[in-house]
Amino acid sequence: MRKRRRKLSLGRVIAKRVIERWTGSEHEKVTISLGVPRRESNNTWWCPFFIEGVDSQFQGMGGVDAFQALTLALQAIRVVLDSSGQKFRWLERPGAGLPILVSDYSERFEKRVASAIEREKDRYWKERLETRKAEVKESEAELKKRKAIIIAWERKLEERKKHVAAWEADQRKGRKEEAAKRRAQAKSARR
Repeated sequence: MRKRRRKLSLGRVIAKRVIERWTGSEHEKVTISLGVPRRESNNTWWCPFFIEGVDSQFQGMGGVDAFQALTLALQAIRVVLDSSGQKFRWLERPGAGLPILVSDYSERFEKRVASAIEREKDRYWKERLETRKAEVKESEAELKKRKAIIIAWERKLEERKKHVAAWEADQRKGRKEEAAKRRAQAKSARR
């Protein structure tokens, strides 16, 4: 009996991700396409994928059901990218943003990894919170400094207003005195 050779094709695409490959100072787009898992036989499912810009051939992973084929295909995509020796970025972060799956190990190992991930998540969010608190503190200090500058400007403005008012009063007083002088001169000239 001859084994039928699988003709690989992507078929209907269920997910696409565009990442960037960094080569020195330049970057190029790499498109990852994931096909719909399909039944090959009673106990075998196949999930195809294609990485345009890294590998020129369709690939895929098999599993006992569609879900396993899909998760193994995601792991295989990660392996292909990692083994290419190239650097990738997705959403301004290193890598392709694909999860590391640990379901093929013992339950104890999975729990240890899950616990380590939770610790790292907690540490990450605590660091982010501390960073935000520090930023808020810096902003408060800057605001306090700017308020002090505004208060100093308001004082100078009040001083200038007083100076202008005094100058205006002197001007009026000077005009009144000048007018009184002219009247006195006019009176004395009439006599």
